[in-house]
Amino acid sequence: RLVMTFILQENLHEALTHLRRCDVAALDCLHLQIATLSALGTGHYFKPNNPVFVLACQKEQQHV
Repeated sequence: RLVMTFILQENLHEALTHLRRCDVAALDCLHLQIATLSALGTGHYFKPNNPVFVLACQKEQQHV
Protein backbone atom coordinates (compact mmCIF):
# COMPACT_ATOMS: atom_id res chain seq x y z
CA ARG A 1 0.00 0.00 0.00
CA LEU A 2 1.26 3.45 -0.92
CA VAL A 3 -0.01 6.59 0.85
CA MET A 4 1.05 10.12 -0.10
CA THR A 5 0.12 13.54 1.26
CA PHE A 6 0.17 16.84 -0.62
CA ILE A 7 -0.55 20.47 0.15
CA LEU A 8 -0.23 21.66 -3.47
CA GLN A 9 -2.93 20.73 -5.99
CA GLU A 10 -0.34 20.66 -8.76
CA ASN A 11 1.60 17.90 -7.00
CA LEU A 12 -1.61 15.95 -6.39
CA HIS A 13 -2.53 16.23 -10.08
CA GLU A 14 0.94 15.06 -11.15
CA ALA A 15 0.78 12.04 -8.82
CA LEU A 16 -2.75 11.13 -10.01
CA THR A 17 -1.66 11.37 -13.64
CA HIS A 18 1.33 9.11 -13.00
CA LEU A 19 -0.61 6.53 -10.96
CA ARG A 20 -3.36 6.27 -13.59
CA ARG A 21 -0.67 5.17 -16.07
CA CYS A 22 0.73 2.59 -13.64
CA ASP A 23 -0.69 -0.76 -12.64
CA VAL A 24 -2.39 0.27 -9.38
CA ALA A 25 -5.64 -0.79 -7.75
CA ALA A 26 -7.92 0.83 -5.20
CA LEU A 27 -6.85 4.38 -6.04
CA ASP A 28 -8.44 6.72 -3.50
CA CYS A 29 -8.09 10.42 -2.77
CA LEU A 30 -9.22 12.48 0.22
CA HIS A 31 -9.34 16.24 0.79
CA LEU A 32 -8.99 17.10 4.49
CA GLN A 33 -9.80 20.53 5.90
CA ILE A 34 -8.91 21.11 9.54
CA ALA A 35 -9.87 24.07 11.71
CA THR A 36 -8.96 24.91 15.29
CA LEU A 37 -11.17 26.68 17.79
CA SER A 38 -9.80 30.16 18.54
CA ALA A 39 -10.94 33.02 20.72
CA LEU A 40 -12.44 36.06 18.98
CA GLY A 41 -13.46 38.88 21.27
CA THR A 42 -15.97 37.45 23.72
CA GLY A 43 -16.70 34.45 21.50
CA HIS A 44 -14.95 31.72 19.55
CA TYR A 45 -14.58 30.73 15.91
CA PHE A 46 -12.96 27.95 13.92
CA LYS A 47 -9.73 29.25 12.37
CA PRO A 48 -9.10 27.26 9.16
CA ASN A 49 -5.76 25.62 8.39
CA ASN A 50 -4.48 24.81 4.90
CA PRO A 51 -6.14 21.77 3.30
CA VAL A 52 -4.27 18.48 2.89
CA PHE A 53 -4.76 15.93 0.11
CA VAL A 54 -4.23 12.25 0.90
CA LEU A 55 -3.71 9.83 -1.99
CA ALA A 56 -3.64 6.06 -1.45
CA CYS A 57 -3.37 3.04 -3.75
CA GLN A 58 -2.29 -0.58 -3.85
CA LYS A 59 -0.07 -2.35 -6.33
CA GLU A 60 -2.08 -4.44 -8.78
CA GLN A 61 -1.53 -8.14 -8.09
CA GLN A 62 -0.18 -10.14 -11.02
CA HIS A 63 -2.02 -13.42 -11.66
CA VAL A 64 0.06 -16.24 -13.15
